[in-house]
Amino acid sequence: MAEKLHLGEFKIKPETEETVWMDRKRLTVFALPISFTIYRLSPSRINIQTGLLNTREEEIMLYRVRDVSYSQGFFERLSGTGTVIITSTDATTPAIRFEHVKNARDVKELVVQLVEECRRKNRVRTAEVMDEDDGDDADNSDGENMV
Repeated sequence: MAEKLHLGEFKIKPETEETVWMDRKRLTVFALPISFTIYRLSPSRINIQTGLLNTREEEIMLYRVRDVSYSQGFFERLSGTGTVIITSTDATTPAIRFEHVKNARDVKELVVQLVEECRRKNRVRTAEVMDEDDGDDADNSDGENMV
């Protein structure tokens, strides 16, 4: 006999992925993790949870990531933290920042590695459109205007 499903229950348990990396946003000066922002990275997703009483969660699938960069200001260098900037093709979250995290350069490299693995696994390819306009229109050597 079929088991009866109650309100708010799931018939199938949602799969949860293992977290590969996790950190909190830290204070810039002392690098203390006194914040209500938690960054998580799994083999296929980036997750950012913010807030104490009212929480908000942003999630980006790794195959959507287009670019990953890293920056480290003066106080971040002193405290051993940095910021990882991730640009994606996600419509609701085109760019996210892992601000003031420990070992930011290693985190950046981990994100790049996981993005490549996720794209390979899901057989996702990206293409870049290159513009051939090299800006020579204004500097015509003959002095003639181009039409």
